[in-house]
Amino acid sequence: MFILLKNEKGVTLIELLTSIVILSIILLSFMTFFTNSFQYNAISSDKMKATNIAREVQEDFKVNADKNLELKNLITFSKTSIGTTIPKASYPKLNLTEDITKSSEVLTLKLMSQNFHVEVLVDTKSDPNLHSSLAKIHVKVKKGTKIVSEAFTYFEN
Repeated sequence: MFILLKNEKGVTLIELLTSIVILSIILLSFMTFFTNSFQYNAISSDKMKATNIAREVQEDFKVNADKNLELKNLITFSKTSIGTTIPKASYPKLNLTEDITKSSEVLTLKLMSQNFHVEVLVDTKSDPNLHSSLAKIHVKVKKGTKIVSEAFTYFEN
């Protein structure tokens, strides 16, 4: 029994350093996992916000009577207008950030919403196959120059 007690050995410095290195590698791999999950969560949150903004813009044009009327007036005016730019001040209820541009029967309206740039493309060209006069609306929600979300709908004018 005396021999067993006397034969105790401690942990050497090499064993201690090796265990610390192995533990560090394991902790670093977990930290990168959590960092990546936070980044993906932020991207997902931005996409969800942008999708909701696109839907709100579409709904606003259809349900809000003031914006609905302004958009109808804008579409009617653009069909007779020769110019490529329409002042945003002419349509204040649309809450535009820039003047409206017109390019081959497509109107481009720019808005801001919750730190996102919203670009609404309104195709005013009537489709001869449809009985009623519908305009195609394409809503792009951008963060910087990158498109985060898009939505498409029709608007009766």
